[in-house]
Amino acid sequence: MSAVHLAERATLGALLLADSPDTVREIVAWLRPEDFLDPWHRDVHKVIRDRAAAGQSVNPHAVGIGLLDRVGPTRAALVRLTDLLRATPTHPDPRSYALMVLEAALRREVATLGVLLRAGALSTALDGTARPMLAVTATVDAGIEAIETRFGSASGVRAADSEPRPIGRHPRIGPRPVVEHALAADRLLRAHPAPTRNQTGQLEAGLIAALIARPHAIPAVRGWLRPDALIERGWAAVYTAVLDLADQHRPVDPVTVAWHTRDTPAAPSPDVIAARVESALPSDVGHLARRVAADHLRHRSDEAARAFSACAGDSTRALPEVLTLARASTARLRTAAAPLTGGTSQPSRAPGVHGAPSRRPETTVPQGRAG
Repeated sequence: MSAVHLAERATLGALLLADSPDTVREIVAWLRPEDFLDPWHRDVHKVIRDRAAAGQSVNPHAVGIGLLDRVGPTRAALVRLTDLLRATPTHPDPRSYALMVLEAALRREVATLGVLLRAGALSTALDGTARPMLAVTATVDAGIEAIETRFGSASGVRAADSEPRPIGRHPRIGPRPVVEHALAADRLLRAHPAPTRNQTGQLEAGLIAALIARPHAIPAVRGWLRPDALIERGWAAVYTAVLDLADQHRPVDPVTVAWHTRDTPAAPSPDVIAARVESALPSDVGHLARRVAADHLRHRSDEAARAFSACAGDSTRALPEVLTLARASTARLRTAAAPLTGGTSQPSRAPGVHGAPSRRPETTVPQGRAG
């Protein structure tokens, strides 16, 4: 039996045995049925909440009758009420137990928000502009703020980077909409698997080769793409040489680049560089740049989602710290989406989804800063 399950049982048992109706009303005001993992615990909480709101007594007998009326004898499982009371500590503290249940629920919600970030990156890849990613990060930030508000209202503890505001001014994002959005996001992600690192590396190589073929496009790309952001480390060395040559106002061509990378162990051989540049001659630099930017955004959103889940599941990190880290992740993804902000009115379809159909390649090179 998990610690969360024990906390849920202790919360309900303590509420059933609470001496003060005010204590029960105060707790059910911020603890929702959806915060309980166990469906039966949710049913019991609904009965306690409704009776407390109506000013009726909350005791084991009355709640048992209410549970029978609400869900019927089979689902009511009244014998479990006895187990609740038996498992409740001798001197219960309902508020402390309820805070445990709330924190566990909010941590699960933080992890769920990470799925939305992955879907936002995919939608941006499909749309060809940063708009979906910016909209999703705004939604996730609102969800983080709602979580912080709930936890702060119940515990009096807020994230270090947040400012107190009237509760009525905070976005009202409950657990049900977040779960529904996450389910829809998961279906979208299953239909469009993330690009592999090898696929992204091949795109990067094509982009760098295209830059060698068309050096005039280097300034636009270097404004947002750093060598250390590249997955393909061999071509990252080539890209570094390209930027160095451009800075020195020296020729950028296959021969010069191969010469400057001849002693770099990870760099491709001169004949590979030359062949890749030749194959890149008909390519559109802007189209390749947008595809690389979209792939990088998807990889970073995957990393952010994993970080959301890992931080939320790390009990050594206080929830306010988890929320602060989550906000930082959404900010980084907004920056990573910046190269796609300047899309045309008719963006290339599915620039970051491998194997998907696309329209005529864009000639606009992404503008923005590296994330």
